[in-house]
Amino acid sequence: MAKKRVRVPKESQSYIDGTAPPKIPEIEKAAVKYVNYRDSRMEAGEEEVRLKVKLISIMKEHQITEYNFDGFMVQLNHVDEDTVKVKKLRAAGSDE
Repeated sequence: MAKKRVRVPKESQSYIDGTAPPKIPEIEKAAVKYVNYRDSRMEAGEEEVRLKVKLISIMKEHQITEYNFDGFMVQLNHVDEDTVKVKKLRAAGSDE
């Protein structure tokens, strides 16, 4: 299993006096928020893949290709590679 990388914030680049571009705090703040969100989303994606592999493994262990519970349907597919789909089923008579 791959080790998680610890992200160490880098110091911002320094400029020679009088040559620094003008600071726009609004852009800097928005960029930092975006990067933090993007990084957390990427980490969540890695966790999703790990959980998907675990679900496939459990379904194979029990030799099940379809499973229904509490309004969810789980399907194991064997086309080119094993994949799993989990769908939330609509309740009968529901307009959602």
